[in-house]
Amino acid sequence: MKTVIRLRDDQGNIIGTIREEKQLEPIEVLRNFCLALSLLGLVLLWLM
Repeated sequence: MKTVIRLRDDQGNIIGTIREEKQLEPIEVLRNFCLALSLLGLVLLWLM
């Protein structure tokens, strides 16, 4: 997973970029998946 952070000044000009390559831990993937599922469940409950 790549994260690119662009640094901008007040006028919106890009003054720099920070690149970060991060390997996702399996537990983090699982946590994100569970979070997405629970959010989806909440939305479905709300819609019914």
